[in-house]
Amino acid sequence: MQLKITGGKHKGKYIKVQKNPQLRPTTEKLRLAIFSILGNEFLKNIKILELYAGTGIFSIEALSRGASWADMIEINTKNIGQIKKNMSDLMLSNTFNIKLGDAIKSLKDLNNKYELIFADPPYDSFNSKELIENIYKQDVLDDKGILIIEHKHQLNIQSEFKEIKSISKRKYGDSAISIYKKGI
Repeated sequence: MQLKITGGKHKGKYIKVQKNPQLRPTTEKLRLAIFSILGNEFLKNIKILELYAGTGIFSIEALSRGASWADMIEINTKNIGQIKKNMSDLMLSNTFNIKLGDAIKSLKDLNNKYELIFADPPYDSFNSKELIENIYKQDVLDDKGILIIEHKHQLNIQSEFKEIKSISKRKYGDSAISIYKKGI
């Protein structure tokens, strides 16, 4: 299976993806929508964090569009190997770090603050309250940072936690994205 990069300097290139029934990559349509909402100016020289990285396509898209650094957390070693191969093929090896581990538990090991955090957790075992609370407690979201969570559109997820507040929820087929901003 392959995924197409939708924008930036690598637009139109494909990355390889392992066949895995548990892997649900963010669709091309949804990636285009997210990056349209964010805008290219926002992405310039920012640090991003991708939780539940899976294919790493969100980080690859952000780096292609001007982000300077991507940290990723993924629990599956085969997925990590494929992400590293794709990053090498795109000559992006010096722009990312990937950590093996649970997305929520691994937040405590991070030393950066991120202008953008993207989370695409498994739809069936997702606790939005736990995720948002831990992002806040570990202080990994920049003071004016944006958090985007992809989830089932029927899921009613946490609308705020302290300074992290929901600013938008948009539906795309069976999926939805909830967008949060810190410091508003």
